[in-house]
Amino acid sequence: MAKHLGLRVVAEGVETREQADFLIASACDTLQGYLFSRPMPVDDWFAQQDATKTFSNQTYHFIAKV
Repeated sequence: MAKHLGLRVVAEGVETREQADFLIASACDTLQGYLFSRPMPVDDWFAQQDATKTFSNQTYHFIAKV
């Protein structure tokens, strides 16, 4: 529904690869959760943005080893 309204979709609380795969297949714009990283100070988060990967014309942030 959000896509039809022109909104970006953010999935919070992603903890498993299966959840991430489902959300990616469902065209979710952004994923966040313990699968990618534990909470961290914003300065550390910005420093980790070099780990950005692009898949299927969408950008996902993989901060931790999966």
